[in-house]
This record gives sequence, C-alpha cells and structure tokens, in this order.
Amino acid sequence: MSTDTLDTKNKPVRGPGGRFMSIKHVNGPKPIQNPPPSPVVFYDDLSYYGEIIRRTHKNGQWFFVIEDFFPLVQITDPPMYISMIKNDPLYKELLNSDLFEIVDTSVGTERGPIIVGNQKAVLEVVNLFREEKKIFPGPFLQWIETTAKLTLEGQLDRVKYIEKDLN
Repeated sequence: MSTDTLDTKNKPVRGPGGRFMSIKHVNGPKPIQNPPPSPVVFYDDLSYYGEIIRRTHKNGQWFFVIEDFFPLVQITDPPMYISMIKNDPLYKELLNSDLFEIVDTSVGTERGPIIVGNQKAVLEVVNLFREEKKIFPGPFLQWIETTAKLTLEGQLDRVKYIEKDLN
C-alpha cells in the first residue's frame, strides 16, 4: 500500500519517538495575531502656561487630552466637567471622528478612559467652557492651531535630538 493514498485526516499520526500527535500539532500551531497597537500618549515638553499637555497622534492628526486643559481655567472638579462634556449633544456628534476615549496605560486602567480631541473638538470644548465663564490664558487657540500642525515625524525627530543631547 502506497503512503500517497493514505488519508491522514482520519488516521492517527505518529510523531518522533512513535508517539501519537494531535491534529493541531500535525497542521502546526495557529499563527498568533497581535492586537492592533494602542495609540501612544506623548508626555513631552509641550506645556502651556506651565501645564503639561498630553497628546497622541492618530489618523494623521494630533489629539489632545481634554482634561489637561482643566488646570488652565482653574477647574477644581474635573469629574463634573467631564460628565458635562459627555452630556453635551455635540459630544455624541464628534465622538469617533473628532473625539475619542482611550485608556492611558501609564496611569493604570482603574482610572478609566480619558477623552482626547483634535483641534476641532478642542475648539468646541473651549466654547463650552466660555459658556461657563471660564477663560483660557494667553493666545490658547493660536497655540492649539500651531501645535496641531506639527507632523509626527518632526516630533519624533525632535524627541530623538533631545534624548541624544541628554545622553
């Protein structure tokens, strides 16, 4: 009987040493699928009036962490303002296009997702704060516009240049 005509799917297969092998070992292990990389929140030297502003790059544009703007306008109860932003009808309209919720793993997942927004979303949040009589110091909108125009490659080159000087 020729081995070419054997049906290995129905017959047990022996491995090295004569031991029976399972079908998954005969066909080989399934390739491991890596989850898509989560966006990285940059903690660089971006600051505005002494407050560090975190940001992330997604879909070719910069997204800023909304709650990082709270100290600029002397907000003492961030959870209340986050819920105010989430309850605003504009939030649902901008969600998944201009606003995203991401989990910042650097501070742990027990804190929950943080809201990040692009330039358009930040402008809407500024308008929401203005309704509450909260005013940003200095040329805030111009700073956001200028910062949003930076390219990811330019920012990464800048970070490498700074790290090279520190070492």
